[in-house]
Amino acid sequence: MISNRALTEFRSLWQRLDPVNDPADTQDRLLELVPAIVNRWGEVAASVSADWYSDARPGRSPVLAESLADEFVSKRVRFGAQRLWSGEPDRTFAFTRGLIDEYVLNAGRHTIADAAERDGFGWSRVLGGPNEGQFCLGLAGPAGPESRIFRPHCSCVVVPG
Repeated sequence: MISNRALTEFRSLWQRLDPVNDPADTQDRLLELVPAIVNRWGEVAASVSADWYSDARPGRSPVLAESLADEFVSKRVRFGAQRLWSGEPDRTFAFTRGLIDEYVLNAGRHTIADAAERDGFGWSRVLGGPNEGQFCLGLAGPAGPESRIFRPHCSCVVVPG
């Protein structure tokens, strides 16, 4: 899975940091590298999703979902990094891991949803695993405006009409 590759890259980065003894450097490195990880792997997810959509809907050419602005990703990273100064680097790690997973997968989800809407098919949110929570259960089925909200580690998928 594409998000697993992004998370492996993040885990490798984290292992080279010293969040307990140098939270400022850790935050700086996260702010520098996490947006790049999100955008690099998000582009891969969007491209794979576009290929899948083209195979599922011959003759249709989806447009890749736009990458998230580095400033947006950095703002979220900065929020999660607050825990570095309170001696809770594991919480910073978990938070950042969750946002990478969410944002990378959303690039693919949004590529399919945008294409299905543009082509007039609509789309549905389909539960991706047996452990989905009430949030996902409530949004499963044909898409509404709130259907584009996905949480970290959500395994729901987007399917055209």
